[in-house]
Amino acid sequence: MKNRYIEYLNSLHNFRSSGANALAESQSTNEYFNSINVKLGIFDEIVRLINSETESVIILTGHAGDGKSTLAIDIYKHFKKISVGSALESPLNEFELITEGNLSIVKDMSELSAEDRLTRFEKSMSEPGNWLIVSNTGPLLSTLSDYKGAGNARSDILRVLDEPLDKIITDSNKLKDYEKDVYVINLTRLDNAAVGASLITRLVSHAGWEVCKSCDKADSCPIKTNRDQLYGSLETVEKRIRWVYQRTNAYEKRLTMRQMIAQLSLSITGGYDCEDVNGSDDKILFSDIFFGYTNGRLEDKLTRLQGIELMVKSQYGASIGLKYESPFCSEQNDLINGLQENIKYIAKRFQVKGFEREGIRWRSGLRRILYLFCPIEDRCYQDFHQLFLKSDNTIDFDFWAENRGFSYSRSQKKKLKNKCLSVLLEYYTGFNSGQFEKDGVMYLTLKREDKLLAQSAQLVLFRKNFDDFDIDYDAGERCPVIKYKDISMHMPLPVIDYMFSSYRGEIGGRLSPVYHAKLDRFRTQILHLDEGKDGEDDVSIIRSGIDGEVQLYDLELSNNKRSIEKT
Repeated sequence: MKNRYIEYLNSLHNFRSSGANALAESQSTNEYFNSINVKLGIFDEIVRLINSETESVIILTGHAGDGKSTLAIDIYKHFKKISVGSALESPLNEFELITEGNLSIVKDMSELSAEDRLTRFEKSMSEPGNWLIVSNTGPLLSTLSDYKGAGNARSDILRVLDEPLDKIITDSNKLKDYEKDVYVINLTRLDNAAVGASLITRLVSHAGWEVCKSCDKADSCPIKTNRDQLYGSLETVEKRIRWVYQRTNAYEKRLTMRQMIAQLSLSITGGYDCEDVNGSDDKILFSDIFFGYTNGRLEDKLTRLQGIELMVKSQYGASIGLKYESPFCSEQNDLINGLQENIKYIAKRFQVKGFEREGIRWRSGLRRILYLFCPIEDRCYQDFHQLFLKSDNTIDFDFWAENRGFSYSRSQKKKLKNKCLSVLLEYYTGFNSGQFEKDGVMYLTLKREDKLLAQSAQLVLFRKNFDDFDIDYDAGERCPVIKYKDISMHMPLPVIDYMFSSYRGEIGGRLSPVYHAKLDRFRTQILHLDEGKDGEDDVSIIRSGIDGEVQLYDLELSNNKRSIEKT
């Protein structure tokens, strides 16, 4: 028996020949699309702006696959009063006028010539009503530069494009000095990890799977078995996928909604259709395919999908240390015994195969099964998730984003701040924070930038207690921020992970050049802020003694006296 829903899932990726429903234009007329579509959180804000008394021009921009066209279709259906679950009879035209909402929609400015793009934008400014315009970033920059003049428009556009995008649209998302309120909604600035992960629940829970129950191959179908394993652990699987996507977006490359749905749909079907099913086939296992493997072995052809390629690059499932490797060999392993029965038998098979000559690949597969499917999240097992993700703070970042802030006590917050400042002290001076005679003091010094030589003595340019700094959470940027007076530095996931690993004394902690520049800029800003304000006649140095202890010395310079005094 053929299941058309499985055919639809295979049309959402380009692993094989069919990718017919990957684009929003095709999706809008598909019977299955609306039941799996997840509205972006910004939808309600756009509706609010259109319904307000002030006429607005709202521009949706971002990368291909970010969901611009899908969001425009959702807005179109809302104001045309078309049921959310209904498919459109035909794709949107290049231009749509909706009298009910006094709204004009330009489906995709990127498909128009430069001249036509400028004409459309001029009309949006001169004609009455609200406008919703979909455009890739390049054509948007070109059109607005032509309209306002490159010198007048470009810097303002770039400013708005870089603004954080949360659930509320503010004046920070608005361009200056236009005839109407012009809002630029850059979907690349939207945190899409949670929305992307939630798609797994919709894909797996869809009513289209009911057809499989009456199929004569249901008991031996690997596609149905894979789906049933997911269905029994959906809450856990969705959360673990969300963590992976958050880490991927922070460390590697931000995945688009189209790339995530392609990865998820392929991981469910393995790229197989109903006619491909002949008895049991171990090649379809979500925890393997999602990360780029088949039977624990790397499958190069799966990396045709961008999402899976990035999973392979991160090497999820690699060895995580004896603390967890030894218990994996035991029949009393809590993580394995905590699995649902329909996935536990595969985990136990992988566990047995882990003792074979090629056991390394089966143990790797077992780790991926346990990460995705085991619901246990006791504190003693949180290390397993952190080691699997190769990140100390992805789980905390997820919690902070959901709660829009820290849930720490004052002492916990101070502990986090001091940990970050201790690492910054080491980064800026080259001395470990434990070497300093006095704890809790930040020094910024005159130091070689190339860091090729250890400097046992350094001239002090700035000296403040840790208590003069603060740490908070920025809900817009979705990350912690460390502050000194009016100076602040946002600390995204790679920076916070670097702080934690460096604080533990791990050797070889890596930070990309862009984040090194962020730390250096914070130092420069502090020095410029405090330049010449206090103690400008004092000269101090920090010096490392033969025992490694770093001490502070004050220098006294006068016509009659040259002296150095230990503080």
